[in-house]
Amino acid sequence: MGHFQAVIFDKDGTLLDTEKYYRQGWQVAAHHLGIPLTEQMKRAIYGRSGHDQVASLHRVCPHIDAALFMDIVMKYAEGQMESRMDQKPGVQALLQMLQDQGIPCACASGGPLSLIQKNLKAVGLDPYFSVLVSGMDVPRGKPYPDVFVEAVRQLHVAANQCIVVEDSPNGVFAAKAAGCFTIMVPENNWSKEMAKEKYDLCVNNMYNVQDYIKEVWK
Repeated sequence: MGHFQAVIFDKDGTLLDTEKYYRQGWQVAAHHLGIPLTEQMKRAIYGRSGHDQVASLHRVCPHIDAALFMDIVMKYAEGQMESRMDQKPGVQALLQMLQDQGIPCACASGGPLSLIQKNLKAVGLDPYFSVLVSGMDVPRGKPYPDVFVEAVRQLHVAANQCIVVEDSPNGVFAAKAAGCFTIMVPENNWSKEMAKEKYDLCVNNMYNVQDYIKEVWK
């Protein structure tokens, strides 16, 4: 990809091992509403911003209360995060390396800005980020590029000089649409297959991301 000047990270499932709480929340919400959790529903909400999740879920399941479903999911996930939240393996070492090299980092996540700030602070990662952008504060959430376009703007660099690290297909689609070099670190094969090879690079973990960045510096 050549020279780059900044790195943008997604939060849930990329920096933090929290995506599992949202997936558990889907099951809880479906049980509460007495409905089956279908693959179509999962695809509609995975990796999107909050308001877009409701609209997307309503499109595929107009017979359910999509707003209530997502409210149950969010309350469950936030409750779980209050008791246990971990960094993904290799995250801190990667962020420290970038900081040592003077490479600015942004976090661009679909959740509310207050939750992004709270989560990063809770695991001690907040000092590594000069820019935080919420998908709730841009016109359109992932898979649209708005959240990454705004992060690039605040970083004061060109999109093609940014690496984006993402775990979700919708995040990958958004990053590529923004014009960024996109590294996918999928949590499962289902996510990788959904991304349809739109990513520029797909790796197994954050250690692999660090190895790649070291290599392109040479």
